[in-house]
Amino acid sequence: MKNRTYSAQPDVVKQHAKLIGQKHRVLPEITPMNKHEKSKQESNTDLAEILVITSYPPRECGIATYSQDLIKALNNKFSNALSMKVCALESGETSFTYTDEVKYVLKTSIAGEYEKMAVRINNDTFVKTVVIQHEFGFYHKQEQAFLEFVYNLTKPVVIVFHTVLPHPDDKLKLKVKNMVILVIYR
Repeated sequence: MKNRTYSAQPDVVKQHAKLIGQKHRVLPEITPMNKHEKSKQESNTDLAEILVITSYPPRECGIATYSQDLIKALNNKFSNALSMKVCALESGETSFTYTDEVKYVLKTSIAGEYEKMAVRINNDTFVKTVVIQHEFGFYHKQEQAFLEFVYNLTKPVVIVFHTVLPHPDDKLKLKVKNMVILVIYR
């Protein structure tokens, strides 16, 4: 199978950059790698690190437990091939003591923390992929900061939506669509 080159549609990028209040930026062309090729940035001695942004125990939350179980299962199966780390979500005055897999903590109720966290993740050469466990309640008071955070990440991003309604209203559909487009065209 031949490699194909993809590029973002400029009008869509401009529209969504405007949505989050940022100037249009030129996106590089994206060339998918053949599965046998290695990234030039990837080191042979370092394990690829996947950073999961999620609520995490000891926080009492179904998504926290789900994420902990998922990370444990992936570590059991693939610990020789990748490293799983966590960016734990906290809000308000809450503060927890975490296990070693928690690398970062994001205070979701403070808008300025999102930009700082994007910079930290982008500068972290070990992080190769970011997985965001998304629940609207995690970010509802800082939706704009969250969208800017996703837009500013330079690592590949996967969003796992935990709220999937059979008949969402137009407002919710638009929120989900905007997040998906930001991930695709950032």
